[in-house]
Amino acid sequence: MKPLTRPNKSCALAVTTGFLCVSACQPVPVTKTDLPVKPVVQPALKTLSIYPAHFQSWLTENPEQASAFEALRAYLTREGVADVLPLWQLIQTETPETAAQCGVEGFAMPPKEMWPTMVPTLRLVRQEIVPLLGPVKVLSSFRTPEANRCSSGAPQSPHRRYSALDLSVVAPMAQKELFAKLCKRWDQVPDVLGFGLGAYYTRSQPWLNKEGRFHIDTLGRRTWGFGYGAYTSHCRELGYISVKSPDQIKAEDEAKLKVEADVLAKEVADAKAKSEAIAIAKAKAKEDARVQVLEARKAAAAVKDVAVTPANAGAASVQNVIASKTLEPKDKAGESPSREKREHSAPKP
Repeated sequence: MKPLTRPNKSCALAVTTGFLCVSACQPVPVTKTDLPVKPVVQPALKTLSIYPAHFQSWLTENPEQASAFEALRAYLTREGVADVLPLWQLIQTETPETAAQCGVEGFAMPPKEMWPTMVPTLRLVRQEIVPLLGPVKVLSSFRTPEANRCSSGAPQSPHRRYSALDLSVVAPMAQKELFAKLCKRWDQVPDVLGFGLGAYYTRSQPWLNKEGRFHIDTLGRRTWGFGYGAYTSHCRELGYISVKSPDQIKAEDEAKLKVEADVLAKEVADAKAKSEAIAIAKAKAKEDARVQVLEARKAAAAVKDVAVTPANAGAASVQNVIASKTLEPKDKAGESPSREKREHSAPKP
């Protein structure tokens, strides 16, 4: 290896004065002790000056995270997505103001096993979001449990799995226009990308989201709003989805229950009416049978009480004789007494 050299000062002087100097112009070997000694700097601190002050402070206070930060950079570089967003924003739990209000760390390194879940989200940002809205910045990426509670995130929020980003546009844009564009693009993007959109905007209360914050993830095609349900998404207000609100569902359920109750009441009434009709029919049949019996008895009695007329006088006399014979007293042997017996037994005058 050729030793490092430096020019001789006397050679430089000879050249400037016009005299020829051979021996003085020979290179002078430089030893390693002559080189300036540079302090050893951790990899992530090499470019510390390009980061915002609050991230510089965090990285300085947590030097053990420097190597993990550089490992994340290297991984995202291999995946081709390291240039989509500023790397320091990809470990920001919340905005400095919100983090300070909640007393939580503004940055946190996600576990290494979670890094792959951020790759498709960054690709979605590059392919769909930036061309649509222009440059965007990250308000929240990976969240610790404390940061997630601070952000009022769902217990199973995608931020806890390092697959979601809360973003806002860099250039000013009216929220109505911003969310109209997002909902339209969400409707157009193929389902295979798994575009999840948190559209935090409503026409009636536009002031609720002054930052213009919106959520992006790639865990499945869905959308929601302030209420974490599809019915609260601004995309529903724009007609991109037909999801009913809880009040609508409740009203429909109540109407359905009323219809069912009315049908049941009618069935009960019909059954009662049918039962009553059967009972009435049975009672009527019983009464008709009773009347028929009475009429039959009356008819039989009427036959016995028929009056004697010239037409039936003879028959009546015969019947009277028969009846008198039937009523004639009998003796102990069961025979009618003879005339002599009758005369003998008759009282004398």
